[in-house]
Amino acid sequence: MEYNATITLSSACVEAIRDGDVNMLDILYEELDGHIAIEKMLAQYHSGASISFKIDEGSLDIDTDGFGEFSVEYIKHVYSGCKDVDMDEEHEMLIEIVLNMLSAQATLSGEDILEREPDTY
Repeated sequence: MEYNATITLSSACVEAIRDGDVNMLDILYEELDGHIAIEKMLAQYHSGASISFKIDEGSLDIDTDGFGEFSVEYIKHVYSGCKDVDMDEEHEMLIEIVLNMLSAQATLSGEDILEREPDTY
């Protein structure tokens, strides 16, 4: 299963990407870092668990056509008082970016995680 998120980037960010500005990756990083839509997308992979994430700034790449990717390192927080469980699990995921230059909408797509088929009887 692959989950997606759509975010709106600022016009300054879109212009920097379209023009191939030398600072475009810095501007894009600032727009993506800590974005709640990324956190919600990552949580979908873990049944809505609490997530905290950090974008690997060195992995961020996008071309002037608006196609790119970045790696995100995140921690899934698991807590259940009834089961006496309180732990953190570290994960990493590659996220693809497809930017619509006209609407400034960026679609972020996470990895396609294979799901187990139900057993047949």
